[in-house]
Amino acid sequence: MPIVGKKPAARLASLGRGSGIHRPLGILLLTTLSLLVGRADALEFEELAQPRAGYRVVSDLRVHGERLFVALNAGPLGSPGAAILSSRDGVLFETELELPDSEGILRLREIGGRLFAPEADPPGRSQGRIWRLDEAGFTSAPIADVTHSYDVAGLGGLLVAAGGGSDARGVLHTSRDGRAWQRVADVPAQRLRFMVVFDERVFVSKSRGRARSDYLTWQPGRAAVPVDAVQGEAHTWTWFAARDGRLLWSFSNPEARGQVRASRDGRTWEALPGLRGLIVWDFAEIGDTLFALTERGLFASEGGAFRRVATPPRPRAFAPFQQEGKTVDSESGASLVAWRGQLFAGSLEGGRIYRVDVSVLEDSARNP
Repeated sequence: MPIVGKKPAARLASLGRGSGIHRPLGILLLTTLSLLVGRADALEFEELAQPRAGYRVVSDLRVHGERLFVALNAGPLGSPGAAILSSRDGVLFETELELPDSEGILRLREIGGRLFAPEADPPGRSQGRIWRLDEAGFTSAPIADVTHSYDVAGLGGLLVAAGGGSDARGVLHTSRDGRAWQRVADVPAQRLRFMVVFDERVFVSKSRGRARSDYLTWQPGRAAVPVDAVQGEAHTWTWFAARDGRLLWSFSNPEARGQVRASRDGRTWEALPGLRGLIVWDFAEIGDTLFALTERGLFASEGGAFRRVATPPRPRAFAPFQQEGKTVDSESGASLVAWRGQLFAGSLEGGRIYRVDVSVLEDSARNP
């Protein structure tokens, strides 16, 4: 039977002072963003209060309708405690779903006008779950054969869920409605993790595990195809389908701690200059400018090399997640989203949310 998530009594947290929301920046902003790329550290991260105490990692930010949704975790796949919050103004956040015994919600996805939240580590050895937001709140149904549900994507009217079993086996499932799931692919010794839809295919990252392939691609009615794209085994941090028709792939491998490559066909890749050696957690776009959130701050590009435009607000705000003082191969990264002409970033330290106000560029346009 579907599992219904109780929506706790509204808990509100004030983030910063005032409304914090600026009017749409319009053509003026879009035509002056080029000033940003040429000015080192021109922007700043504004630290906001924690949406909820007790959660260390903001694993994802997602705009759905008129609201900004936040996924919080006490310790991804390591410590119990996960929650989803929402805000209508960027100042007050309300709890939408609370899972005190869960060890992670790593991704929020909007598909077909609905919001989905895979539960990466339910209590004990429970079956994997994909939560779905309806008018009555969040509900879920179990997915057989998996204990970890990392991500969900939409392709050709299908929902595609990536996950893995307790034996590290990777599994893909599909569903028409998010309630009944059918297994369509099974990959031994590799949990399947984060996904993106590009060129009518699903690109699926996997856990690191002595495999020759770096990721998989899958299409309905066909077998999953392992792809060996770079030297050594790649560990994928994130994918991003940019508005200019490119697929961006952020990963680490034996060649570099971090690097980003781009492809227009999903088969041939070229390096993006300015980001080599950096772990890139997430991307966002405003106008023609592409932003990259890295462990060393915010970078931006308008088609050329990436340059840093904001330094980290704290030394470990976007550094790899640590448990018990040790850097771990985190299942969760920092997050970035564009909303109402501003950037919002979720940290890997203290469960903090930061705001980057790009409206300062209006002043640059008036006073060049």
